[in-house]
Amino acid sequence: MVDPLPHLAAALAARPAAGVVGWRAGIAVSNADFLARAGAWHALLRAAPGSHFALYLDDSIEFGAALLGAWHAGKTIWLGADTLDATCVALHASVDGFLGQYPAAYAPQYPAADDAAVTGLPPAALHPDLAALVVFTSGSTGAPQAIPKKLSQMASEVATLDVLFGAMAGNAAVLATVSHQHIYGLLFKVLWPLAAGRPLHAGRLVFHEELACALAAAPCVLVSSPAHLTRLPEHLDWRGAAHSVRAVFSSGGPLAADAALAAGALWGTVPVEVYGSSETGGVAWRRRAHRGDDGWQPFPTVHWRLGADGALEVRSPHLPDDDWLALADRAAPSGDRNFVLLGRADRIVKLEEKRISLTAVEERLRASGLARAARVMLVDAVAGQRQRLAAFVVPSAAGHAVLAAGGKLALDRRLRAALAPALDPVALPRRWRYVDRMPVDAQGKTTHAALQALLERD
Repeated sequence: MVDPLPHLAAALAARPAAGVVGWRAGIAVSNADFLARAGAWHALLRAAPGSHFALYLDDSIEFGAALLGAWHAGKTIWLGADTLDATCVALHASVDGFLGQYPAAYAPQYPAADDAAVTGLPPAALHPDLAALVVFTSGSTGAPQAIPKKLSQMASEVATLDVLFGAMAGNAAVLATVSHQHIYGLLFKVLWPLAAGRPLHAGRLVFHEELACALAAAPCVLVSSPAHLTRLPEHLDWRGAAHSVRAVFSSGGPLAADAALAAGALWGTVPVEVYGSSETGGVAWRRRAHRGDDGWQPFPTVHWRLGADGALEVRSPHLPDDDWLALADRAAPSGDRNFVLLGRADRIVKLEEKRISLTAVEERLRASGLARAARVMLVDAVAGQRQRLAAFVVPSAAGHAVLAAGGKLALDRRLRAALAPALDPVALPRRWRYVDRMPVDAQGKTTHAALQALLERD
């Protein structure tokens, strides 16, 4: 069982000083070095006025030290997904200061490496009710929403992860393609490894070529997303990975069964898919054995039921209270305790008094044979125009052939014709964008804001 987060500083101090907390560019970072950095952050923030601070750091080890130091200083950390100006402006209204790698205009603070004021972390345990974090939803269907998290919520989740997957992960080092600035990466790449004494790699792997090399180097656990696990390049040498990978985790969106099984064939272990959200934390998991194996197994501390409209409702210690929370996903029972997901309830939009399932439109586009991937969203009315649907399509080989022969207008017409027999005319997209791949953020998610940006390139 892992050491609980409130006692993490004491647990780290009790480990051998020369023990490896993680790796940075191939160089070991010791427990003593990590605690020194946590102490430096604590000294900086103990003297800083205010209680709420935005934190952004690319380095996961330094990030973990900053987080621990901030908590022992009684501060609440706000985690933005990036350092873009719009994100900083939104954070500026809620925080008392910025930490780490934010633009100079926001006067970010960062402790010196040789800070003489460092005295270590206080020995007392953190209070479970500490207002530890504010995280944000991904913004996949609208503007990101701020979600506060108590320390006890994350401690409960870390303990659950170790019960479920600790034996599978063993003492293998943790690699990730996702950022710790989101709750999934934070838990799986930083907090769980620190609590379990499992080494973590400071950097994030972006390209498949570097992923293949890193996975082959030593026993490892990979924390990833569907965006990185889909269409793994077969020309790369994955033989080393097949001997080294102990476990693969995927979250942040649906992973197609074919992609999960293909990854399992390459690496010798099928990814563990984790279903949850920024608001709920982890809810359920699955590890597919074959195509059609779609059931989700709830985490042992999570209870679920179906609401009157078929929407999934959950209750768990990962939530701020003991109330039932209704999710945006519809579900149905599967077996004794499991469930299957039936699509998002919040992807039903009303347009000219007609209810339209965006998911259904996307499925029809993919079924046309002209689209390899598709996303549809409702575009707000502008300049006197009515609301309309916009479609974003990654063309298939057949779709590219239509583009090459007749241009964008020809593919627009072919796709509208494919949709017309099954959809109300108002459900036909009026705006079309063709892309080589869907835009994704550091969590591997396609956000509403990223799609909107594609429309604004006119």
